[in-house]
Amino acid sequence: MILGAVYLRQARFEPAVPLLIEACKGYGKLGSPAFQVEILAHLIAVYCGCGELSRAHETIARASLLDRTDPTSGAYLLACRSTLARIEGRASDALADAKSAWKIAREHGVQEFGGVVAVSYVESLLATGDRSGARSALEEAEKWLSAQAAKIDDPDLRSCFLDEVPEHRRIRELSESLLPAVSSSDCQE
Repeated sequence: MILGAVYLRQARFEPAVPLLIEACKGYGKLGSPAFQVEILAHLIAVYCGCGELSRAHETIARASLLDRTDPTSGAYLLACRSTLARIEGRASDALADAKSAWKIAREHGVQEFGGVVAVSYVESLLATGDRSGARSALEEAEKWLSAQAAKIDDPDLRSCFLDEVPEHRRIRELSESLLPAVSSSDCQE
């Protein structure tokens, strides 16, 4: 599963698919629906990334047959479903899924996939034209990202965490474009 997820993060979709499918089968044999849901969410992200939207829909249907009560994998699945809806131009569906993912993540203190959930929510708000809501969610996402980065003592690892993890980089890009910059005159009395 880990190597498949790494390939996903690197946008190397072709080698990710067979690894994730095998991992899903393995976790199925172990009776671990939370990991199966997580892997299926990875596959949805892969299929969205390479434009195979019908396969993304098939994978969502498979995931819907599993127990999705684990907050981490459940929030991640909703965020990936939101991405698919946004790609297909279904902004209100995207927002409904992203808002649910955001709520689950906040209520349960979900850290893993927190960046994916935040980006999904902010981009879905933007897709519906709610720039104010997007700014508010983005401010919260920035605080979360800063708090996570502050836990990393090694400056090189911290920089990698902020700049090389695609969803963290996307939070920062969105912040640069949506949040007002603080100028030096704003800091002077």
